[in-house]
Amino acid sequence: HMMPGFDGVETLRRIREMDNGVYKDLPVIALTANTISGAREMFRNEGFTEFIPKPIERAVLERVLRRVLPDECIQYDAAPTAPEKPAEAVDKYEGTNARSREQFLKHTYELIDQYQPDLIWFDWTVGKTPFQPTFYKFMAYYYNNAKDWGKEVVVNTKFGYGDNIQVFDIERGKSDEIRRFPWQTDTSIGKKSWSYCVGEENKDPDHIIDDFVDIVSKNGNLLLNIGPKADGTITDEQKHVLQEIGKWLKVNGEAIYASRPWVVSGEGNTKGTSGYMTDNQKTAYTAQDIRFTTREEALYAISLAWTDGKITIRNLAKGNANIPEIKSVSMLGCNETLQWEQTLKGLEVQFPKNAPTDYAHVLKIEYK
Repeated sequence: HMMPGFDGVETLRRIREMDNGVYKDLPVIALTANTISGAREMFRNEGFTEFIPKPIERAVLERVLRRVLPDECIQYDAAPTAPEKPAEAVDKYEGTNARSREQFLKHTYELIDQYQPDLIWFDWTVGKTPFQPTFYKFMAYYYNNAKDWGKEVVVNTKFGYGDNIQVFDIERGKSDEIRRFPWQTDTSIGKKSWSYCVGEENKDPDHIIDDFVDIVSKNGNLLLNIGPKADGTITDEQKHVLQEIGKWLKVNGEAIYASRPWVVSGEGNTKGTSGYMTDNQKTAYTAQDIRFTTREEALYAISLAWTDGKITIRNLAKGNANIPEIKSVSMLGCNETLQWEQTLKGLEVQFPKNAPTDYAHVLKIEYK
C-alpha cells in the first residue's frame, strides 16, 4: 500500500485497525518530498516502511518495492512507455531536464512581472551545478527589470554563486568573520520548528540580540522567523521576544541601522558558534566580549553582557593607527557621564550605575 506521507498518517492508522488488526503488518511506503531525517523518523514511528521522494521514477519505485515485497508480488499492467520528450531534452545530470528548467523560468518571470518583488529567497536546490546556467538567466531577468523599475532588489541563495551577485544565506548559523559583501542569517525564534508546534523551545531575547549584534558586526543581516498558529496568532512567548528586540532597538538602533563593519568585528575570549545549523546553542558572553559597528563618524563598541565594573577595549589602545584621537565615550540610553581613559592597554570604560537595557550595551565613541 502506498500513500502520501503527511496525508496518510491517519489513513494508515484506520487501515491497521480494520478487521481486528488483520492489516497491522502491511508494508506501507510514504510518497514524500520531505526527506529530512526528522520527517523520516516521524513516518517510521507511525509505521511507514520506506520512503520515495516525489516525483517518482519507475526505477526508484521498483528498487524500494523490492525491499519490502517479494519479486512475485511486483507486477506492472504494461511495459513502461517511451518518454514523450525527445532524448535531447533529458540532461546527463540527475534532477534536472529541459522542461523543468523552462517551467522554472516561466514561473519566476511571471512572479517578477506581476509583483515586482523586493527580495526573492531560495533554498538549497538552485545552487546545484546542473541548474546554475538557468539560475543566471533568472537573475539577469530580475536585475534588469529592477533597473527599469528604478529599485534595488535582493536574491538570497545558500551556495553556488558569487557573493557579489546575490546575498549569501546561512541557515540557523553565523559567519566567523567579516564578509566583504553583505550576507544574511535566516533563523527562527523557535529551536525545533519554523512553524508553530506544541512543546516548542524558544530562544530568549538575550540569545537573539547577542547573535543579531554579532551578525551585524560581520556585515550580515538577520532574517528572523516566528511560528504563528493556524489562526494567525503568535504565542505570548514569541511575542515577548519580538517586543524585547523592539525595545532594545529603540535605544540602540543607531548602532545597527545603516551601520557598517569596522576593521575588526570584535574582541573577547568567548568564542561564539558559527556555521550552518549551529545557533540553537546560546553562548555565555561576558562584558569583555565586544562587537564593533560604525555609522557616519562614530564607532560603536557593543558589550554583550553587563558589569558593575569597567571593561578594557584592547583594539582601541592608544597608538592604534585605525582610530583618531577619541573625543567622548557614552552609552546609548544612559544620561550618566562615563569615566573612561585611553591607555596603552586599551580604552578603559567604567560602566554606569544603571543599565539602560536588559541586553547588549552600546558604547558610542566619537573622535576629535
